[in-house]
Amino acid sequence: MPLSISTLKSIRKWRDRAFMAGQVALDRVRLPRGRRVLVTPWPEVEAALRRSFHGTGHAVAMAEMPAGGGDFDVVVPLTIAALEVAARDDALRRRNPLPLPSLAAIRRCDDKAELIAHLRARGFAAHLPGDAAPGRWPYMLKRRWDACARNAFCVAGAADEAALAAQLASADFLRQEWIGGEMEYTAHLLHFGGSTRRALTLSFRMPNGRSIRGRDPVALHRRCRSRHVALFEAMLNAAEFEGLCCVNYKERDGVPIVLEINPRFGFSLAPFFAAFVRSFRW
Repeated sequence: MPLSISTLKSIRKWRDRAFMAGQVALDRVRLPRGRRVLVTPWPEVEAALRRSFHGTGHAVAMAEMPAGGGDFDVVVPLTIAALEVAARDDALRRRNPLPLPSLAAIRRCDDKAELIAHLRARGFAAHLPGDAAPGRWPYMLKRRWDACARNAFCVAGAADEAALAAQLASADFLRQEWIGGEMEYTAHLLHFGGSTRRALTLSFRMPNGRSIRGRDPVALHRRCRSRHVALFEAMLNAAEFEGLCCVNYKERDGVPIVLEINPRFGFSLAPFFAAFVRSFRW
């Protein structure tokens, strides 16, 4: 008999605690002297992020960035706005053990339409959603600059199109083919020097094949094997990106289809983030 969702969630929590205990032990070996870590504000992730550092010996502060990073050993900008400030701080970019993306790379990845066009032109079309065909439903309507799917919609018919007429007429939105399936994945990546140095992937089981993660509830999520790192590494190199990012994707017949690349810290990395610190450029 299949295990219940509540049982699966209990197993996941036990596995995650065991995983982080092992990561903390490795961290104490690799970085026996605790580091002073500044993380820029993002209230929704603060509690989980702080818990991830328990037992590591690192001192974590959540505050705005001082110029050049101040007295902190490493600065972690969480949001697009914070990353754009960091990208303009040459002193911080030179000394920060966590590589920071350029302003051009941030903007290229943050604009979903620009990123799709950029990657298609470099041979990745087979791993990207196609454009929505006229009259074929469902399709995805999403804002080019967005976070947590606040402005993403499954357009399933004429009634949806009527209700979303303003968005459909706006150049700030794009339409893509709908990639079906109840499973969605997020690969959290630390990438610099042309290589992905750390990867942690989570799977998300959605209630149905037309749910949108971020807008709709998730039935179950868990850590899983990072299976497509070589592809994502090539995409990030093509986008000239370095730093922390998260790649959201689905699979179609086993082939990864990248929905978007967020050029920032991903929300679901917070409980595991301390496991990435030892892989920075110390």
